[in-house]
Amino acid sequence: MDVITGLAEKLGITIGGEEPIRCHEDYLRKSVSATGLTLEEIRQAPKGIKARKIMPGRTSEQILQVKTPSGKIEFVSSIMASCNKEGNEALPVYHDFREKLPMDEYPLILTTGSRKPQLFHSRTYRMPWLANLEEYPLVEIHPDDAQKLGMEDNEIVMIKTPVGSMELVLSINSSCLPGAVNVYHGAGDKDINLLIDDNYLDPVSGFPGYKSYCCRLEKKEVHHE
Repeated sequence: MDVITGLAEKLGITIGGEEPIRCHEDYLRKSVSATGLTLEEIRQAPKGIKARKIMPGRTSEQILQVKTPSGKIEFVSSIMASCNKEGNEALPVYHDFREKLPMDEYPLILTTGSRKPQLFHSRTYRMPWLANLEEYPLVEIHPDDAQKLGMEDNEIVMIKTPVGSMELVLSINSSCLPGAVNVYHGAGDKDINLLIDDNYLDPVSGFPGYKSYCCRLEKKEVHHE
């Protein structure tokens, strides 16, 4: 918060309206004001203190006042029914994403949404002091899949999808599910999301299919001169 307010001051921007927030202390004071307590009172009560102002709980009648066209909790969505579009059924129906993908040609499932403790999306990827933990982007597969493909740990392989290909270093990892390939996202020109079709979207939410695309792995071709 000190960083944000410092930047705001340099830019001539006021945060907080009539009660400006100029530092972390101001932010804390404004955050606790809704309780009817002061920051000093809270600091003097290390075991906790009861708020003077408490939001009233909602009654069953209030909970049931939902904002749907029918005014009721809808198990069959009237909004979805009005869409009249494939994949937007009023009563939810499960659709296997693989039905829309060329799985015969690309039989492995690609996921790019995993988490690694040293990385946070593209913000900290390949920072110099983190690079020694994982020097290159890795493509992780289960040992059974590596054996079937005749691939070895730390081998450079080609990962291919319907929209492109990329050379990556193979990492054999038993935490991967058999049949799945995991590549962490955000590595600049080696960003695996570049291999996912921009139009591969969930038909209802429009969310990109980062966790359920298709791919195949091939050994890197060695050219002898």
